[in-house]
Amino acid sequence: MNVLTTTEFYINEDVQNKVNRDKENYQELLDNFFPNDVESIPLLAFAYYSLDDYPNLLDKLNFMTTKAEFSVHSYYYLLQQVEDYMKEGIQPGVCNELAQKDLLEIYQAYNQTPLIKN
Repeated sequence: MNVLTTTEFYINEDVQNKVNRDKENYQELLDNFFPNDVESIPLLAFAYYSLDDYPNLLDKLNFMTTKAEFSVHSYYYLLQQVEDYMKEGIQPGVCNELAQKDLLEIYQAYNQTPLIKN
């Protein structure tokens, strides 16, 4: 089975650093919001439920038993992207849309990697 690399799993170095810096909040998200309360944080819900549209990526995460963790990494990525877009002076609602589009492009790229190594 072809699984995500460490870099892919964390999406980028900034997300990995945030996870390592903020382990308590990271664990709180995992313990308190999955699977029942994920909808209470809209960007987290977007990251989690959008994975269902990418079957190869979802299979990799299910094999690794890390869908919830990857969703939190994706949520952190979304927050980072929204902040970056806001710094550019883009309106908040548009920032969310652009960040979500960026995340879905990453999901699509990960989804295109074959499940089985040749």
